[in-house]
Amino acid sequence: MSKWFLTLFSSNGINKSDSIGPNSSSLNSEGAPHKYTKHVIKDPFNNRKVIAKVAKSAVGVYIFEAPNGICYVGSSISLYARVTSYFMPSILAKADRYVLRYFRKHGFQDVTLTLLILEPGSSFEMAVELEQYCMDMLSPKLNVDMVASSSGYHEPLSEEWR
Repeated sequence: MSKWFLTLFSSNGINKSDSIGPNSSSLNSEGAPHKYTKHVIKDPFNNRKVIAKVAKSAVGVYIFEAPNGICYVGSSISLYARVTSYFMPSILAKADRYVLRYFRKHGFQDVTLTLLILEPGSSFEMAVELEQYCMDMLSPKLNVDMVASSSGYHEPLSEEWR
């Protein structure tokens, strides 16, 4: 089996791997700054119980990937709460961020969620480092700011990015 992508199929319907899904051949856990366990969840909007099962009290990175390959990368010290906040009607109605406008317009049909769960005891700074690594490797189109930030605040776009 290839060292680049090892998938273990579990009986609970979650794919667990040691690298991540979008452009998986360009990213693997060997080059990542921290060890993680990968969970791939199809149709996350309708599989919140599955998300809760693997992400409750977890620190890590989340990647939403649309069928057209467009993706979004984020991190959190509370993955379940952060990921499921994207599904809240009040948050989607507000659509004050580019990724939310995309999901409001296109919905979550055929979206895949990849969770990179860091080891217990990992810090949020470690999650931000892993998020930056993923952003550098994947160049996610739905991220406006390509610099991972632990503040939760994104700086205005530079003239270069505009």
